[in-house]
Amino acid sequence: MSGAGRTSPTSEVALRLVEDVADRYGTHVALDDAGRRWALGGESDIWLGSTSSAAAVSIGPDRPVYALGWSDDGAMLLAGLERYDLERETWLDVDDRTGAVLAASRPDLPDPQPRWSAVVAAASSGDGSQVLVATRRHPARDGSRGGGHGPVERLVALTVGAEGESATVLHAGSRENRALAIGRRFLAAGGDTVRVWERTSLELVAELRHDFVARDLAFDPDGGRLAVVTATGEVSIWEVDAANRSATYQAHERDAYAVAFHPSGSFLATGGQDGRLALWAPDGTPLHEERLDGWVETVAFSGDGTHLAATTWGRPPHLVIYAVNG
Repeated sequence: MSGAGRTSPTSEVALRLVEDVADRYGTHVALDDAGRRWALGGESDIWLGSTSSAAAVSIGPDRPVYALGWSDDGAMLLAGLERYDLERETWLDVDDRTGAVLAASRPDLPDPQPRWSAVVAAASSGDGSQVLVATRRHPARDGSRGGGHGPVERLVALTVGAEGESATVLHAGSRENRALAIGRRFLAAGGDTVRVWERTSLELVAELRHDFVARDLAFDPDGGRLAVVTATGEVSIWEVDAANRSATYQAHERDAYAVAFHPSGSFLATGGQDGRLALWAPDGTPLHEERLDGWVETVAFSGDGTHLAATTWGRPPHLVIYAVNG
């Protein structure tokens, strides 16, 4: 078992371990609405499993996985630009959406080629109507294509509507955007500065500055608050409309990697390099923690809030799933 100790300092919020899958590593994890099914994505594969069975099945897509989540209706697994139809057991949008995003990110190249641009991060809305994608372009080694003296970063919003799909470049430059999130009202992306756009108009509404790079972002269920965890282990809670930081606290002793709001919005989970999976009130009050063997790299709640999943990087790696308030 990967759990190495637990505390619940100030609240009745607690976690009870219900699943511990050893030797299974992933950079992204997702739970379905009831917390009965899980998906774990890594460098090239996504594994599907259940808390009621020890078996798990690989579904591909034989490409890097940049995001993972269940659709709101539970029919699809959302992996950034791609969707997996769970009933038909088939991948959708494998080439079309990726091609549209890469083409939008390279408007200055008359004949864009995938080897000059690549997707490096992505986030999808739960209804599948919007995908936020970060791309990175490397100039050709011989200087014949692309020009420039270094990589070029693009941030592209892909919006899916009744009339089709449209790709809009939100940012172009050298600054990296690896932490991405889509909430009910806003899109967010960042490194040391987290930028926020309104989802419908794609208007830039806030620039939230931090001393160190953002590792992960999470909107609360209403979409008005944004949680940011940074490379120093710090958590900041922002009121987006006012661009006001309502709370800042040290969540982890070293690097922090993951953050997720509980569907109730009343608390959040974080994971970090110190091996702690921690629950916090938005104001920074500690509620509960689990000490795990290895870096806690991803966290995700089920849609109904009854379960919490986390992955650890250790020897061996683990996927752990807890019942919340169990």
